[in-house]
Amino acid sequence: MKGILRAIAGRCDTHDRASYSKTARLEAELGMPVSPAPESSTDQFMDPDLIDCGNRRCRTKRSN
Repeated sequence: MKGILRAIAGRCDTHDRASYSKTARLEAELGMPVSPAPESSTDQFMDPDLIDCGNRRCRTKRSN
């Protein structure tokens, strides 16, 4: 049921969730202390901007 509601709302599991790389980048730009990195290297270096999930909405949003 959640998957259906997410699809209707146009949500993306990959791009519509917080990632450490984007959060750390934003904290650094704002001059805030950067949060400690997660222990998992996958979570630490995953950048949703580099991932093509196949969702048309995400492609058009990233290309703008």
